[in-house]
Formats: sequence, structure tokens, C-alpha cells
Amino acid sequence: MFQGLSEVRIRLDAMEENIENQGARLSTLEKAPKYDNQEMITELRLREEKRWNVIVKGIPEVNDKNPENRNKFDLDRVKTFMAALDISLGQPDIHFLYRMGKRESDLNKERPRMIILGLTDQKLRERILRNAHLARKTSEFKQAYVDPDLTKAQIQDDNEMRKEAAKRSESGNDIWKVKGLRGARRLVKLRK
Repeated sequence: MFQGLSEVRIRLDAMEENIENQGARLSTLEKAPKYDNQEMITELRLREEKRWNVIVKGIPEVNDKNPENRNKFDLDRVKTFMAALDISLGQPDIHFLYRMGKRESDLNKERPRMIILGLTDQKLRERILRNAHLARKTSEFKQAYVDPDLTKAQIQDDNEMRKEAAKRSESGNDIWKVKGLRGARRLVKLRK
């Protein structure tokens, strides 16, 4: 009779442990990001729209009231910037070009607005992003740089991945780094 009672206790302990594990799994699932289908479809559409775009930051704005003159100036400056990246950018390569945000009346106080550059060729975009480091070597474009045009979710994922890499590096014997282009990064484990 005592042997049967000990078997029941063992089974009961196993069931309690299983219930605790299920509770832990449930809390993990509750913390996971929740996407509904419409949000996911919207995110995928945004990524598709932005996949051939780059953002150019740090190009000064011209103080001209005429929008056509400002656009021409921006186009010329972007072409000069691309030449510094060892990239020949012609009119057929550009789908669109515009500055983000509202234009300030006093251009000296604010940082220049970012330029969104829509390209017609994916390979050209990749070359621009690969050669972006060359801008730092020029005196004219030391403050300018290029990034891929990302959605808010992609930016948030990148930030979370960097935090995860730092957390993993602190807690273990390995060094964790984030590798790859922004928007398509991955965690990589390195030995100390």
C-alpha cells in the first residue's frame, strides 16, 4: 500500500512540474509580439514599397523658395554624393527623390531633412549601401551617410537584436554580434 502511495506522489510531482512548464510556456507566448493578418499584410506591402529605396542623410538644403530649384539642387547634390561613392547615377536610375518632412524657414538651425531616393535597380541599391563608407573619406561629405529605407517594424527588430546580442555577450563565454545590412541582420556567435 505504501508503494502505491509513493507512485502516486511521484506521478503527482511530475504533473505539477508539467503544469509549471506549461505556465512558463504560456507566459512566453503572451509576451510574444501579436500580429494579426492585416498588420502583417500591411508590413509586407511597406517593405515591398521600400525595398529599392535608400535614405541619404546629411546633405545640406538650399535656401530657395522655388520647389523646382530645390529639387534640382537636391538631385545635383545626390549625384555628386554618389560620385563620391564611386557610383555613376543617371536619370534612368532614379525613380523619385524627395525630402522628408516639412521645410523649415531657417535652414541654419535644424539638421537637413533626409532625402528618400527611389531607385529603379536593386543591384544599384546594394552597391550604394556597400560603398556608403567611402563618403567618410571625402571632406565634402563627411557628415553624410546612406541607409536602407526601413519600416518601423524593421528598425524595432534591429534595435531588439542589438540588445539581445549585448545581453547574450554579458551572460556567457561567447561574444555575440549583429551582422549584415540593416533590415536583414542576424545574430552571430564569436569566440572570446
